[in-house]
Amino acid sequence: CWPAARMNAFQSLLYRKAPETGHAVHRISNLDDLDDVLWPGEVVFHAHWFGPLSFKLESEADYRVNVEEAFDKFGSFRDRTGAKFLWTAHNLLPHGTSYPETDIVLRQKVISEFDGVHFLGDGHEDLLEQAFRRTPKKSFVARHPHYRGAYADQTERFDARERLGFDPAVTPILFFGSIQAYKGIGRLISAFQEARQRGRPDLRLVIAGFPSDEDYIAAIAGRIEDDEAILFVPSKIPDDQVQIYFRGADVPVRP
Repeated sequence: CWPAARMNAFQSLLYRKAPETGHAVHRISNLDDLDDVLWPGEVVFHAHWFGPLSFKLESEADYRVNVEEAFDKFGSFRDRTGAKFLWTAHNLLPHGTSYPETDIVLRQKVISEFDGVHFLGDGHEDLLEQAFRRTPKKSFVARHPHYRGAYADQTERFDARERLGFDPAVTPILFFGSIQAYKGIGRLISAFQEARQRGRPDLRLVIAGFPSDEDYIAAIAGRIEDDEAILFVPSKIPDDQVQIYFRGADVPVRP
């Protein structure tokens, strides 16, 4: 499994029954760790995101070099272990990519050279083929799991709202997740403020989640600093506190 994603419960949910089917999951963060995989039996290299290949680079040329080196490592690993290669297609392109041309080339190579693609929903394969003009060798759909049971959930609604500082009469709306520009949080704030002005003074907005971009966080904070109806929590929310936000809100919103 590459890259290992410890902050998101998705991979844990995806792999949790692997031992029951005779599979052992080895998570790696660096492709150099493939040299340490010595399992003599059947091996599947399962890729999720290719972001590590483009982190903290100064040019698209550097990204191209990283892509070529990665595929050299994939080839060496395949030659040594006979591994099958699988990609889970989470999205067409990385969110906010700085190098879309190389990302397109990378995905075309993955689709053409990997043994299969895992899709998270019906219709996704058509989107992929339209975008990259490539057809996977094999494909299957296994839907994204829900998170029920992945987080603690024993807090009652009243207690959760009290901890968030909400009066029982208000109507809290929740945005939860990593705080990134592509998610439309600015439009959410505008719509929320307009709704309050149009006769819904009971509405409250909670924006909580991991702060992925310092400049974007500062821009949001500056925009809402005088709005007491908005609770802004730009931080990694501990797993045991996720329930506070979801039990305390009346509805989650995905702008």
